[in-house]
Amino acid sequence: MVDKSELALKNIFDLIDLNKDGKISQADFLAAQKGLTDAEAKAQFDKLASLWDDNKDGEITFDELKAKYM
Repeated sequence: MVDKSELALKNIFDLIDLNKDGKISQADFLAAQKGLTDAEAKAQFDKLASLWDDNKDGEITFDELKAKYM
């Protein structure tokens, strides 16, 4: 059974995973960050990827994200 916090995290993940491939790429993240310049969004993605991208493939999977918050 999925708890409410996991469901909320999955909903946020799905909002950013624009191409619905199960990963948040830098392109997905940049497109989702409408209020930032590309340089600002890239810097934020790089920081988040350094924390969450466990296999260092340049994309953040839901399992990688979930492992940090659940």
